[in-house]
Amino acid sequence: MQKKHIFYRIVCIPRKLPETFVTEAERILVLMSIPPGSPDISRQPGTDIADSPPSLTDRLMPARVTTETSWIGHMPFALWLMPVARPEQLVELGTYTGNSYFAFCQGIQQNRLHTRCCAVDTWRGDRHAGFYGNDVFTEVNRYNNAHYSHFSHLMRMTFDNAAPLFADGSIDILHIDGLHTYEAVRHDVETWLPKLSERGILLLHDIGVTGHDFGVWKLWGELTEHYPHFSFDHCNGLGVALVGNRQPEILLKTAAREKRHSGVCHLKQMVSSLGKAFELEHAPDDGNPEQRALRISMLRHAALAAGLVLGYRNGETERPAPPGTQQQLASLEREAAQQRKTIEHLQHRIGSLEQEKAELTSRLARLKRSRSWKMTKPIRKWSKSVRKRSRKLRRWALKQSPSEHNHSPYQEWLRLYDKPATHRSSGQEGDTRQPVNQPLISVIMPVYNPPITFFEEAIRSVLGQSYSNWELCIADDNSPDGDVQKLIELYAERDSRIRPVFRPDNGHISEASNSALDQARGEFIALFDHDDLLHPHALAEIAREIRQYPDAGIIYSDEDKIDEQGARHSPYFKPDFNYELFLCQNMISHLGAYRTSLVRSIGGFRKGLEGSQDWDLALRAAERLSPDRIRHIPKVLYHWRCHDNSTATGTQAKPYTRRAALKAVQEHLDRRGIQATAEESPGNKDFNRIRYHIDRNPPSVEIIILTRDKPELLEPCVASIRRQTTYPDYRITIVDNGSVEPETLRLLEDWQQDACIRVLRDDSPFNYSRLNNRAASASTADYLCLMNNDIEVISPDWLEEMVSHAVQKGVGAVGSRLWYPDGTLQHAGVVMGPGGVAAHVHHGIAQDNPGYFGRAILQQNFTALTGACLLVAKKLYLKAGGLNEEHLTVAFNDIDFCLKLHSMGLRNVWTPYAEFYHHESASRGQDDTPEKQRRFQSETIFMQQNWPRIIERDPAYNPNLSVETADFSLA
Repeated sequence: MQKKHIFYRIVCIPRKLPETFVTEAERILVLMSIPPGSPDISRQPGTDIADSPPSLTDRLMPARVTTETSWIGHMPFALWLMPVARPEQLVELGTYTGNSYFAFCQGIQQNRLHTRCCAVDTWRGDRHAGFYGNDVFTEVNRYNNAHYSHFSHLMRMTFDNAAPLFADGSIDILHIDGLHTYEAVRHDVETWLPKLSERGILLLHDIGVTGHDFGVWKLWGELTEHYPHFSFDHCNGLGVALVGNRQPEILLKTAAREKRHSGVCHLKQMVSSLGKAFELEHAPDDGNPEQRALRISMLRHAALAAGLVLGYRNGETERPAPPGTQQQLASLEREAAQQRKTIEHLQHRIGSLEQEKAELTSRLARLKRSRSWKMTKPIRKWSKSVRKRSRKLRRWALKQSPSEHNHSPYQEWLRLYDKPATHRSSGQEGDTRQPVNQPLISVIMPVYNPPITFFEEAIRSVLGQSYSNWELCIADDNSPDGDVQKLIELYAERDSRIRPVFRPDNGHISEASNSALDQARGEFIALFDHDDLLHPHALAEIAREIRQYPDAGIIYSDEDKIDEQGARHSPYFKPDFNYELFLCQNMISHLGAYRTSLVRSIGGFRKGLEGSQDWDLALRAAERLSPDRIRHIPKVLYHWRCHDNSTATGTQAKPYTRRAALKAVQEHLDRRGIQATAEESPGNKDFNRIRYHIDRNPPSVEIIILTRDKPELLEPCVASIRRQTTYPDYRITIVDNGSVEPETLRLLEDWQQDACIRVLRDDSPFNYSRLNNRAASASTADYLCLMNNDIEVISPDWLEEMVSHAVQKGVGAVGSRLWYPDGTLQHAGVVMGPGGVAAHVHHGIAQDNPGYFGRAILQQNFTALTGACLLVAKKLYLKAGGLNEEHLTVAFNDIDFCLKLHSMGLRNVWTPYAEFYHHESASRGQDDTPEKQRRFQSETIFMQQNWPRIIERDPAYNPNLSVETADFSLA
């Protein structure tokens, strides 16, 4: 009798397969992965299911996944491919967080392959992947060292710099996932294609993305004209091109099947189903966990079924099914039928519940129309009143208890300086010198269900203003608490300056603010939250600023916080308008006043930016203004209420504010045509980091280092630059000012052999300014970097970070973050005034200290920066006259130079993302001789005589802060 061959198609996938079926399917799937010529354990005597290799979940599921999810759906294929292709060398171009690369490494390790793996990436990002900090590379390097360092190598460089390090015909698998424009990926493929061996396989990611100037899809279409290939559509698409002429049979058959478009490809169905399941497991919560779990289960079983069929079918060759398959199929069909019954039962139950819901809704409506419901209304109202009185009693008790802020240094400061006389200005009530111009100020207050007590206090703080020409425009955003509307109506009846509007629908804060704006008739509007307080003289100070600076477009003040007991604390004494800081935090915030015509011309508040709608407004308004039209009043005029639902205690109370903040800043950068990405600050998630992009061919930089002996400092300085720096176009010029030690001379002679290092001998008397000026004048570079010889590089991308700021319009010098070897802070910017001339801010704080309102970890402008590591365009260096050779031979020449750039209208930028160790003054020594002390005194006098106004009032600082130290302590 002829033996029958059994072939089948799975029609319905049950939620749970029989254990024997799963085990057999997994076993066949693993056997299918063993390349031809390997021992076939399925035919060896004594082999049974219990002796088979690990399960499908263990073999084709990755061990490590990061939050970057664009590749995770292809990780099962990467694991499957390794034992099939058995590469001798694998290279990945563009690794980012390592999802794809470590899947390759895992497949190599678990199959005990002798493969050399190389990951090539700058680990800085690009405009498609986004730009990121050194923490990404640090984590990838840590994981690689812990698991795969014996065969895996991370190469932190550009693709073009890495290409010469690989011989032609030496790479068996090449995965390209770099910049995705057509020009970039074509260049990468043309550069690296000759490196592929006769077994070479090319993988291209993102072949399914056609927008956002992605061009991989276009190049993939060209490649498919020349090489056998197949592809996957999920997870942005992955193309597999079989470039070499020696390929595993299963890959060739898969490519042939795709070319013919014939039938189901079980290999693709298997790995794509697994990949989609894994992708779904790591997708954001969609609010329907049961449906997602069922979908994942179905995908996993589809993968098992495809693997089972694939194990029986090899291209067009059919093989008999193993014994027991008929019984397994019968069991499978029985469970599928049972599951269909379960689904029908659940659908019937859903219908019953929906009918029950409709009946309950109808009964509730009849109850509310009944006489008994109407008769019990007073009881319900009384119960509500009791609850309300209980809340008021609790707040009264809180006010009676002492606040933790009552005895803080700020309370003493308030007692000394926050007096009526300090805020008195012409035009206030009680002042007989009434000015002719008393601008109307419209206070804009969007309202939604505030705590009634705080809301009433907010209204009363407006009524209590010493300046009388105001109007309070309140927009109630359909608050469900009826007492809110009653309170508004009560105060509107008492004072005609209160102009309410009651919105019929809740539209959130942007729409409510626009409703209040529609009511405004004033020359300026002032933004005011429904639970905060205005200082009694807030509007008087705004009015005075309007009169004094009639061209002003934005006016903002300092602010503090106030707790539930009424104690003020945490004052933020802000700098004058500081553009780089403004991109990292909303420094305008409270109290912010805007010219009404300007606000209307830019469309008011934008929907979709709720939570940061005021920051977005300030950004769009600032785009229309020169910096001198953004005025700062260095007085606390606004008290930001702290309670459980207020962002005064942090954005965790309203997490959507962070998403809106990043969106607002990013769109501002886009509108201005600035090639940059706004992202969360790695030091504090409440703030931003701006990562500026630089061209593929960045400007040249000359690093100028002065030295006189001290080889123990000079050698690690130069070595760290050469070893760590990833910037492609730089040169080091060492100015040797009379070194005599043999070790120094030997170092200088050896470095002359390095094409990137130039040594200039200058034996003239030490004059820091003159030596730097001579080297700068002789330089042919676009940018100059003045660097001390006691500096050591920490962050490899330091030069990219500094150059990316220096190339921005309006930027003068760029400074870096310097640490002492013990991990305390040496330089985070310089302010004028403390110490008589200038001082380093946040000096000596620990690495985990964010500083005063984040100013030790955020990009920002300073009037001055240290010259220990200072970058500036050569043309600006020469235009400013370089360093002062005549009066400032040693000290303050860097400060004076920065002040000259500042006086030219340029912004000096400090960035915390270019980091170094600094052995401060180790080479020059201290000013401890009479001659040095006289020289320092003359330099101090020179600075005080030439820069008196900025020493008196540094715009990057605040007059309410101490001039004894630069630690942002109170004056």
